Amino acid sequence: MIPTPPRQGGDPNFHNERFSNATHRSKTDPDVRLYRKGKGKEAHLSYLGHYVVDVPSGVILAAEATLATGDAETRVGRRLLAQVQQQLPQPRKLAADKGYAEKNFLKEAIEFGLDPHIPLQREEEEPIPTWKRCTFCLDRFRQRKLRVQWAKARNDVRQLNRQPVTAYVRHLRKRVEHLCVEAKEWHGLDRARVRRLWRMQIQIRMTEDLHLAFWKVQRTCHGTAGDNQWLFKYGI
Repeated sequence: MIPTPPRQGGDPNFHNERFSNATHRSKTDPDVRLYRKGKGKEAHLSYLGHYVVDVPSGVILAAEATLATGDAETRVGRRLLAQVQQQLPQPRKLAADKGYAEKNFLKEAIEFGLDPHIPLQREEEEPIPTWKRCTFCLDRFRQRKLRVQWAKARNDVRQLNRQPVTAYVRHLRKRVEHLCVEAKEWHGLDRARVRRLWRMQIQIRMTEDLHLAFWKVQRTCHGTAGDNQWLFKYGI
C-alpha cells in the first residue's frame, strides 16, 4: 500500500487527515482549541465556560472562561470553590456531573465541608490501600497517604450517592441546564463573539452580570431566595 503524501500548504483537500491541538492552530485566534463534548462527536474550535450556580435560586455566583483542555473542569472548579466560599456562608451540598469525579477534586470538596453528590463509574466501595512494608522515602510516603485519602473520598461519595436526597439534588441540576440554554439563546454564548481568552473572560462575566440583574428584578417582584446549594456546570 502506497502511503498518502502529506498535504502541502494551501491544499484544500483535508480527506483522511487527523486534526489535533498538537499539530494545528487557528491563525486568527491562537488561544482557541479543538474540543469535542463526547465520543463520536465532531471537534470544534472552542473555549470552556465554567459557572458556579446556587441551585434553588438559580443565581450564578462565579464564572470563568478557560482554554478547552481535559483538566480544565476540575482545576477551575477547585479555584471557584475557594473563591465563592469566601463570599457566602458555608454551603452543604455540591452537585455536578461525571466530569468532576476526579480524585483531587473530590478530596478537596470534602475538605471544604461539602457533600459532593457526583456520580462515579463504580458504585461499589473500593478497599482502602495498605502496604506490608513501611517506607522511609518521603515522596513515597506522601504518595501512599494521597492514595488512601483518594480512596476514602471516593467511598464517602459512594455512601452519599446511596442516600435518598441524592435523587432530589440531581433533579435540581436541571435548573442549571435551563440556565445554559438561556445563556446560549439570549446572551450569545452559543458561540464566541470575540477572539483571545481575555476577551472571552469579558463575555462570560457580562453574561453573569446580566443574569444577576435579571435575578434581582425577579427577587424584588417575587421575594425568592436560595439556600446555598452549589452546582458546577460548563458550556461551550
